[in-house]
Amino acid sequence: KAEQLAGLAAMAGSGGGLAEPKSPQEYMSEAEKLREEGNAKFKEGALKEAIQAYEKAIAALSAVAPEADIFGTGGTPENVGEEELIARGKALRIPVRLNLALCCLRLEPPQSMKALQFCEEVLCEEPDNPKATYRKAKALLELGEVAEAEYEFVRACKLSPTDKTVREDLEKLRQRLKNDKEQEKKMLNGLFDKSPGFASSGREESDATEPSKGDDGPDSVKYIFLSKAADNQFFSQPEDPSVASVDLQARGRLEEAVWALEAAVLRTADDADAHFGHWVSLGRLYMDMNIDCIALRCLNRAAGIRDVEAAAGQPPAEVR
Repeated sequence: KAEQLAGLAAMAGSGGGLAEPKSPQEYMSEAEKLREEGNAKFKEGALKEAIQAYEKAIAALSAVAPEADIFGTGGTPENVGEEELIARGKALRIPVRLNLALCCLRLEPPQSMKALQFCEEVLCEEPDNPKATYRKAKALLELGEVAEAEYEFVRACKLSPTDKTVREDLEKLRQRLKNDKEQEKKMLNGLFDKSPGFASSGREESDATEPSKGDDGPDSVKYIFLSKAADNQFFSQPEDPSVASVDLQARGRLEEAVWALEAAVLRTADDADAHFGHWVSLGRLYMDMNIDCIALRCLNRAAGIRDVEAAAGQPPAEVR
């Protein structure tokens, strides 16, 4: 914080575009203007200038009150003087750091370590921020931390299951992970083998490896249900199968939890919102079981429902 304040003084003294405000409100207004300036520079493709503007905005926020709650340090409204400043500061702090991370990633060469730092600062305050998680994955990938990047891409997929870009980046990474890919193929083959164990009953090996028309690559293979509706014990039960799935997951009975969610998917084919939600839940369950290749198929099915709705002009429902 001392360096940020020193930077403010230097900018004010050298005509750097930041006048000496007389009150916290003026510092806050200056930070907001600098954010807008950074946004404009970013749209122009002037990334270095955008970074400078965003960093000045952070410095201006620090000048309002270094220990105030707007910096996530546990301050109280009395530290700032006005609750309005706290709200305005919160509205600035995270977006500016997210923008800084994005700019650092798009530089040539990328400033991946700085991008990672900005993402971590956001995640310290909002651990489930989807943009910060995704950009952290991108930064880790640039730094060569492939395994950690994959983990963060999977987290980003869970947080934004219908974000096509996140799914595509995860799939591209999987193409690069040849060793992991071979391991996934063995796992996938094991699921479809007609031998005792999980997912073995009622699935033909030839069906599991044959992609549907228009699919592109092994991660886009159509989803193969573990059992047909007539053989699924949850399909004909009056209770909501998705509720049963939650209980089964809590008890560690994951195979039955998958059956229950599959029944929920089959029973809601005519209800787009519920159908979407059950595909997402099924994808998340497969991710929890570390079977991400099948999880991606479920999420792709969910995204396909939203694509159809968008084409028909229907507003999307929120992810459950």
